[in-house]
Amino acid sequence: MNNSASASRRTWNRVMNALVRASAVLVIVLVAGILGMVLVRGIPHISWKFLTTTASVLKGTDGILPAILNTLYVILLTLLIVLPLGVGAAVYLTEYAQNRKVISVIEFTNEMLAGIPSIIYGLVGMLVFAQTLGFQTCLLSGSLTLVIMNLPTIIRTTQESLKTVPQGYREGALGLGAGKWHIIRTIVLPCSIDGIVTGCILAVGRIVGESAALLFTAGAAEVIANGVLKAYTSNGATLSVLLYLRAFEDGDFDSAWAIGAVLLVLTGVLSEKEALASIHQPTIFLFAGVLALSDAIQKTGAGDVVADWMIKILGGTTNTYLIMAVFFLVPFVLTQVMSNLATLTIFIPLVTSACLKIGVDPRAAVVGVLTASCISIMTPMAAPCQIMIIEPGGYTFKDYLKCGTPLALILALMTIFLMPLMFPFY
Repeated sequence: MNNSASASRRTWNRVMNALVRASAVLVIVLVAGILGMVLVRGIPHISWKFLTTTASVLKGTDGILPAILNTLYVILLTLLIVLPLGVGAAVYLTEYAQNRKVISVIEFTNEMLAGIPSIIYGLVGMLVFAQTLGFQTCLLSGSLTLVIMNLPTIIRTTQESLKTVPQGYREGALGLGAGKWHIIRTIVLPCSIDGIVTGCILAVGRIVGESAALLFTAGAAEVIANGVLKAYTSNGATLSVLLYLRAFEDGDFDSAWAIGAVLLVLTGVLSEKEALASIHQPTIFLFAGVLALSDAIQKTGAGDVVADWMIKILGGTTNTYLIMAVFFLVPFVLTQVMSNLATLTIFIPLVTSACLKIGVDPRAAVVGVLTASCISIMTPMAAPCQIMIIEPGGYTFKDYLKCGTPLALILALMTIFLMPLMFPFY
């Protein structure tokens, strides 16, 4: 029996090792294929003229120099703001803060902010920086939005780096009579510089690759401003935004491939050094069940029933806020119990059809569904990233409710009251 069991275990180990190796090879092949395709299609269209001119119909040029400069401006300003804030917050949480409950809540909220889709940051940045504060659509608004987006990453990587510094270093310095700040400045921070640099590199990678948030806040102009200060108050497209515009607005795929190749050159060495080592088995089953639920709703026609039910609730009302509340709250609630991507896929065509049936402009409702599906922060089932961190982080369902509910309510109220003003139903 023992020999038989031992042989079966060895066979099982061989099979699993083969599957793991095959998965690794498949991922490498896919990534290499994508990179190779972008480079093969993009490099032939890159020239000195392409990199050093502006787009002009009269001159017959499609250069990307304004986008390159705008990208550098955004990177510079974002890092100048986010690094002091992020490192300072990490130092406070690691070295000064004493209340463990408060620290735990802040850290959990910080991780949740890191998982919010960028389009939500873009909408909030547009409302706060561009409209409320009056900065208008410019690189300054885009940079400030990116500061908020990258702050969780800087805080987290710096915290982890600070925790690796041996406690004996601090105690030895205290024994020699050094003060708290002197110890941090001369011992702790220099020893954790690798983690700070890692966070900075990750932030640069996200800044360069961001498009959704900057499209709402920084704009899409392809003009070189007269001076650096003027550039920050001017509308401008970064490389990632320009790539989107060239591909999907202009249909110039040759130029889009070339911009993609340029972005790969800029970000090819920017990669995360740490990844989640494993996912707990119950997490996989939970995620599979959530996907099955969303698929069943779509295939059985239950989604159409929900749409008809929403129309009956409205009952012919012309109150724009009530219409927005109904079209927002239904997908918002369902997002918390199934995948946000599934909610987005199901409800956008449904609310569009429902709006046309009752004779209103569907734009606000569609954006409302998009926002509702992105506010996937109140339960672990709401988004794949939420499910992935629940087991490794040791979180509970109550933790998600406690930290996600206040932010979700704020975003919900903003959406219900602001969307009808930005995109009128009538």
